[in-house]
Amino acid sequence: MREKETAVRDRYTVMITLLCTACLALLILIAFALSKPEEEQHIPAPEMNAEGLCTVTVKHMPQPTEAEILAMAQAMSGECYENEYGDMLKVGMAICNRVDYSGGMYSFPDTIQGVCTQPGQIYGYDPSRRPKEIYTQAAREVLSNWYGIKNGEARPWEPGIKFWSGFGGTKNTFREDYR
Repeated sequence: MREKETAVRDRYTVMITLLCTACLALLILIAFALSKPEEEQHIPAPEMNAEGLCTVTVKHMPQPTEAEILAMAQAMSGECYENEYGDMLKVGMAICNRVDYSGGMYSFPDTIQGVCTQPGQIYGYDPSRRPKEIYTQAAREVLSNWYGIKNGEARPWEPGIKFWSGFGGTKNTFREDYR
């Protein structure tokens, strides 16, 4: 009989312990939900002009996405083979310049992936290719500079660079204008 009472008491002790633990966890979750993140607590009020309009210009700081980096690295890998790092950067700049290009006799997509995948644009692009780290590094550098320039930062860039693939093993060509 005593064994049965002890077993029942142990079962109740376990249930009470679990219930208390669940209540404590719930209280912790509620405390986190009600607390403000630190960055929200110290935000200064925006400045206003005479008309009551906000005078602070918020800058959008886009960053290169992993998809953009991968697409550009795949394009560089196909176009540059084992060329110099500088040529990899030039291919990347040419891709970005095509994204930025508007008007004229050529029409290019307005995204990195669009330019890399557009038929006839990047001869060596292969979406199944896993580029070496050097191509990923070059793509990340080009895209970081490109986005930095878009945010008004001074970054290294050759805005006039255009790229023609050296088909059949001939040397790739970089020019200042479309011909």
